[in-house]
Amino acid sequence: MRRAHLVGVVGALLLLAVASPAAAQPAPDQRTYEFLRRQGRLLFEYGKFDEAADALAAACVTPEGEGDPTCHSDLAVSAEKAGRVGVAIAAWEAAARLGGPARAEAGRELDRLRSAYGLASITIPPGRTLPTLPMTLAHQGFLIDPSLKAYLAVVVERLATKGLDTPELWLPAGQYTLNGAAFEVPAAGATAVALGSDVVPWRPRAFGLPDGAPAMALGGPTEVGVSFVFGVAGVPGGGLGVAPARPGVAIELGRHVGPVRLQVGARLAGTPTRSLGEDPDGERRSSALEVLGVLDVGLDLHVGQRAFLSPHIGLVGGTLGSLLVPCVAEDIATRTVSIGECRLAAVGLGGVAGLDLLVVPGPEPGRLALSAGLAAEFLGAGFVAAPGDLLKGDDSNLVRSERWRFARLGGLVDVGLAIRF
Repeated sequence: MRRAHLVGVVGALLLLAVASPAAAQPAPDQRTYEFLRRQGRLLFEYGKFDEAADALAAACVTPEGEGDPTCHSDLAVSAEKAGRVGVAIAAWEAAARLGGPARAEAGRELDRLRSAYGLASITIPPGRTLPTLPMTLAHQGFLIDPSLKAYLAVVVERLATKGLDTPELWLPAGQYTLNGAAFEVPAAGATAVALGSDVVPWRPRAFGLPDGAPAMALGGPTEVGVSFVFGVAGVPGGGLGVAPARPGVAIELGRHVGPVRLQVGARLAGTPTRSLGEDPDGERRSSALEVLGVLDVGLDLHVGQRAFLSPHIGLVGGTLGSLLVPCVAEDIATRTVSIGECRLAAVGLGGVAGLDLLVVPGPEPGRLALSAGLAAEFLGAGFVAAPGDLLKGDDSNLVRSERWRFARLGGLVDVGLAIRF
């Protein structure tokens, strides 16, 4: 008994050893004609007609499938059951061109389809792309033919769940309403149906969305954002009585043109100022109001179906408020010259580069989004003052300033909301 058990174990190990090299072989190419034909037949048997039609369509464009009438006839049957009569007609036409035994069947099927169906040619607003949002299609009247009823039920369900993803909608001849708009489809004919922007949303043309999937529908190409900004900045060489922290708010207006984002904005921040010397009572502590304008250009990248990342670069400039700087001043009345600190208005101009993240949490079309960003900023700045100028809030004239020009380096973090329309 033990010997038999041992022989069985050894036999199993030998079997695994022999099978291992075969298992390690690379998988066959999943785009071959035979594989796609088998996949299409299997999906058809399981009632997955849409997926079966996709597999057979891929098979029929291979070198082997192009000349095989049975591939095109199988595709036609699957496509009709999937509610895609346009694909079925094209497949039967291909089978008829190839000739052979399938030619007569293809001719009969083409006559049947063309006499029972018509084409609704869909037009959409400029600048919009398919697919549409889910839509409601209703037939006005009665369909006696069970096959036409079954076909229409598939189309109605697809439109209600996925919307329309092609500009051609093949339907049994008759009267219809699509989202309440009435139209008539003639047998063996065509009619034009215009869709509005309410059902054909704006979709961003950003880079990076995998598998060619359609981007999430957004409210439109225009974006208005409001965010809280916290900045930290420093002045190389020092010599200014300013604190590094700069809390504030930003308002931005952007326009998306293809994958490019053009944006203008304004930023208001308060820069705490303090004396460089002794100020035990804090008399010289205050806050300088900073008002900067921003003009930048960015590139939209998909990082998920609902998330967009936009690296950007641009110009920034404006007033930095009144900053404390060591100076020499002369009293107008007494002509007394004193050394101390003056509040002088400063302006700056420079560049900004950063990365913005936009996340759209709501349903399509997404109008409200959450935004966050990081940025680095460089400003070349200077004081708007000259010797002899009257100092604001003081009866003294400026003699000279310790610094007339300076640079400011800093970083920004912002979090806020954006509206798309």
